[in-house]
Amino acid sequence: MLFFLSPILGHVSTDPSVAPGVRAGPGAAALALLALVVLVFWPGLDGGFLFDDYHVVVDNGALALPDYGATALLDAAFSTHTGPTRRPLALLSFAFERSLFGLDATTAKCVNLVLHGINALLLLWLVRLLMPRFGIAAPDAAALAWLAVALWAVHPLNLSPVLYVVQRMTLLAGTFMLLGLIVYTRARLRQLGGGRTARWTWPAFALCLLGGLASKETAIVMLLMVAAIEAHAFRFGGTRRTWRRLAGVALLAAAAFAVAAVSVPESVGMRYGARDFTLVERLLTEARVLLRYLGMLAWPQPSAFALFHDDVVVSRGLFTPFTTLPALLAVAALGALAWRGRPRWLAFGLAWFLAGHALESTVLPLELMHEHRNYLASLGPLLVMVLGVAALLRRAGARRLGLPLAAATSIALAVSSGLRADRWSDPLSMMAYDAAAHPRSARSHYELGRLLVERARANGERQDYAAGIAAIERAAALAAHPALALGTLLQLASEAGDEARVAALLDVLAGHGTRLRAKVFRQLVRCQVAQGCRADPAPVFALAGTLLDGAAGGGYWRRETTAWLAIYYLRILGDGPAGIGLLRELDAQPGARLDHRVRLAEALAAHGQPDAARRQASSVRASLPWHASVTLRPYLRRLRRVVATPGASP
Repeated sequence: MLFFLSPILGHVSTDPSVAPGVRAGPGAAALALLALVVLVFWPGLDGGFLFDDYHVVVDNGALALPDYGATALLDAAFSTHTGPTRRPLALLSFAFERSLFGLDATTAKCVNLVLHGINALLLLWLVRLLMPRFGIAAPDAAALAWLAVALWAVHPLNLSPVLYVVQRMTLLAGTFMLLGLIVYTRARLRQLGGGRTARWTWPAFALCLLGGLASKETAIVMLLMVAAIEAHAFRFGGTRRTWRRLAGVALLAAAAFAVAAVSVPESVGMRYGARDFTLVERLLTEARVLLRYLGMLAWPQPSAFALFHDDVVVSRGLFTPFTTLPALLAVAALGALAWRGRPRWLAFGLAWFLAGHALESTVLPLELMHEHRNYLASLGPLLVMVLGVAALLRRAGARRLGLPLAAATSIALAVSSGLRADRWSDPLSMMAYDAAAHPRSARSHYELGRLLVERARANGERQDYAAGIAAIERAAALAAHPALALGTLLQLASEAGDEARVAALLDVLAGHGTRLRAKVFRQLVRCQVAQGCRADPAPVFALAGTLLDGAAGGGYWRRETTAWLAIYYLRILGDGPAGIGLLRELDAQPGARLDHRVRLAEALAAHGQPDAARRQASSVRASLPWHASVTLRPYLRRLRRVVATPGASP
């Protein structure tokens, strides 16, 4: 650990008896930082894929590149409907990785670890550029910057972006954001020093912003981070040309978002109907969540962390729970301190943290809490803690306590993250720990139960199976919308041939609303079609009956149920006419969904009607909007396969 603390030993200590002659330069500091990052996260590289990894990476066939042609690359880059920008650069990174190394979770996590190491070095560079602007003189500036970034790099709160494969999007967006902030900061320092900014500065800054947006749309907060740097490091000093160019880049980003909003409104719309909280309730709750993040940063108890934080209690009013109003006042106080601007490092750290959460912790109808939202934002509070303690020690004349305090803090965080990374190396162990630490988390109990059932299938242990069922039942009892848990219990009861249990679960489902029953129906069909479950038409048709019998007209969930029933006829029962008939019924309705129309073309091609399939495919393509070649790429890929069906007329 002395190697990792060598930058501090060399720069901070005033005692010649402590590590005499050590003077760590930038190269040694960078190597020490990288070595620390690798050492801490290495135990978690073998943990396999998790949760959203399957939808985005594992089951995404477009990422298996058949070649490196433009068509294949575009199909991979725009192969999901995740976010308004579709995150093409992150998806391309998964595609190239699979092409070179195959589908392997360890390889994917190693790539994430490399990106995290690069981001740590970029963040160190940025903080060292800013330190003199906060009145921190060398050599203390270099040592304190290293310590703050090292704490950021190994903090348990930043573990999930590294070891949760799909969070490559967060890491890659962070890389582009940091590059852009460094370009901007260097240009401003040169300008304030009387020099001229290079011609490439603003194009490079704009490219970094666009690269971040193409990795994850949260990169838009980079502009707010620029504002934090300007307000507290440069005091908005500069020329009109600088502000005109910065405004131009901001308008470019706003235009990109506007195009996304017009092209794919469903990905940026306020879809609070799918949540069990309103916009106001989310804003009230996020005040408490922000303070919870700060608490996890300042006092990282192992039990505070988890893959899922669905146990957050929603604030239904200012005093429900009673901590809501105090949390709102506390966040307002943090904002006031950031606005006040003194001392600069305190205001900057708070402004940086609030800027980092301005998108994901405000009005968007996202889930209430996820640790990866703190990836870059967490630097602000950590920098405040490091510089605040250093200032207190300086005033108290106790500078020599700085080294042991820094060493103890670094070691404690590294050990805590290392132990958590070790748990992540075994998903079952990780979820058992999370479920015990978060007993109100329905998702943690569900994942634990699913993994126990999978292990029971592999080893035949009845105790594992019983424990898995109990965990999934616990998840069903805890979840506000227990479709996933109830659907899994129904599947397992059907596989076990437990007709009484199936009947009981169907009775339970009958007491729920249409949306939940339709989701369970879709889950049953998907599982049987994918051959992950034994084909059993009885519960499928029982649920379909409750959703379709006597229902007139359209309705979103009725149409979805009809579409999945058609799939069941086609894929499980082999009844082409019945399945195609249901899809034709959907296609004839006004405003028929694109997915249903494409599925009809696929069904016609698969059941010996290639000419009709081609006509349907041509009709669908003619109805697509101008931006379909980017935003609707997965559908175009499916239509190409239809047109290529043997026997279709040219």
